Amino acid sequence: MRDFTKPLRVTDDVYWIGVNDRRKVRFENMWPIPEGISYNAYVIDAGDGFIAVDGVEEEYSDEYFSKLTEVVGDLSRIRLIVVNHLEPDHQGTLEELVRRTGAPVAISGIGTKMINDFYDVPRDRLRPVSDGEVLEVGNKRLRFIFTPWLHWPETMMTLDETDGVLFTPKEEASPFRAGDFLLPSTVGRCPCPP
Repeated sequence: MRDFTKPLRVTDDVYWIGVNDRRKVRFENMWPIPEGISYNAYVIDAGDGFIAVDGVEEEYSDEYFSKLTEVVGDLSRIRLIVVNHLEPDHQGTLEELVRRTGAPVAISGIGTKMINDFYDVPRDRLRPVSDGEVLEVGNKRLRFIFTPWLHWPETMMTLDETDGVLFTPKEEASPFRAGDFLLPSTVGRCPCPP
């Protein structure tokens, strides 16, 4: 049985550092989720540093930062933060992550217009990306794919072209039960206790 309180290695360079929320009873305050929900966050080893992809609900900050630190060690080794979606269950840890790392935040142009309505992130930390744009970070090539209104207007996906891993917001595959997480280019179900 997997220990979801620890980082899960998804590929050689990608770790799941999300959390399982078994206390939440409704997705979007509408749909019952009796088994809870997963907040998917990842960290990518880029050779000479790391890339943090999305975050989790703020109330799970301690668990998130514990997992992140277990993988990267010193948080100053994070070279880029990727924000695929601004909703608080994806980015409740964003302000603290920016403060603790000083890393730039890759975000869609629409996201740069919306971010300060939700979070206190310095404007000089924002790195707007364009649809289809490629950024090279360490030994990784990240392509940003805009998916407006997949859920919100700023939503995007990030493709690690080096390893063929697509990072999507959870809406891409419908709400996940606790214990679900995204596998490279697919949706998978982890064997976890109810």
